[in-house]
Formats: sequence, C-alpha cells, structure tokens
Amino acid sequence: MTLRYAQLSSVEQAPGVTGTTELGPGPFTVSGATTGYVLKASSPSVANWAAESGGGGGSLADTTDDATVQTTDATVTTIATYTTLADEKATSLKALVWARQATTDDTAKYVIEALFNRATGGVVTSKDENFLSVYEDQAAWDVTFNISGSDIQIQVTGEAAKTIEWRIQLEVSEHG
Repeated sequence: MTLRYAQLSSVEQAPGVTGTTELGPGPFTVSGATTGYVLKASSPSVANWAAESGGGGGSLADTTDDATVQTTDATVTTIATYTTLADEKATSLKALVWARQATTDDTAKYVIEALFNRATGGVVTSKDENFLSVYEDQAAWDVTFNISGSDIQIQVTGEAAKTIEWRIQLEVSEHG
C-alpha cells in the first residue's frame, strides 16, 4: 500500500521502521511500511491524504492533526479543516479541543465524535455530531462544525476582549 500526503511540511520515519520516504514537489509519498511515520502539517489544517491499493473496492485510511489557534474576541475562527477526498465516502472525526485564558485561568475541554458523508455529486452532510464531554469555565466559548464545499471545518469561538489559546488533536478516518 502507498499513502500519499499533501499539505505536509515533512514526513519523518520513526526509529526501526523500514520503507522509503520520498520528499519532493507535490505530495509526499510513503511506500513500503505504512505505519511508524510522523506527519507534520504545514498549516493548522488536517493533511489531505489518499490511500491507494492494488485491489478493488473501498479503502480505509487514517490521519491525525495537532493544531493551535488564538482568539482575541468572539469571532468564529477555524482551528482545523479536513478536505474530503472523493464522492461516496464516509468521514469519521474524533476531536479533543482545549482552551485556556491565561490571565483568568479559565479553561475548557471538548471531546467530540462526528460522522459526515460525501454523496455522489460532492455534497457533504453531517450525519452525527456528538459532544461526549464538555467543560467550560465560560459559557460563551464554543466549538462547532461548518461544511464549506468539500471541507469540514472545526471552528472555535472565544470571548470579547479576551485572548484565548486553543488546541485540537484530531483523528480522521475516511471509508468508502
């Protein structure tokens, strides 16, 4: 199996892992062993990827992202974006989002699982957005999903006149 990754700044091979890493223009390619690689995104968006296999049928691939963003007001801000690959795919997202306002020591944590579908014709729809756990010192803070074309955006909302540091760990699986 070959995994191709776009929007990455580097692909680093973990110690003891065999396989090859090709770095050059365009997508990075990892061939041979397809586990044991650290993928570093070049922006706070989830790396786009595609899994190719020699056999027919659908494929299952996973990616992760760790991103941060700062809000200074109550404006909705995108912390991560996942671009769906092709029609007739289901996308599962698992997100852990933290927030902290340093001067007041206010914090928040959100644990979220969501399911999206990209139908024939490229229309992405939300099937389920389940907030498994929410803790907020400030009720105005929020995490939401937004669909824009083929992109699934995870967005955060802070508080007026407050600087809030946000972090997300995101796992994405796409199947179809």
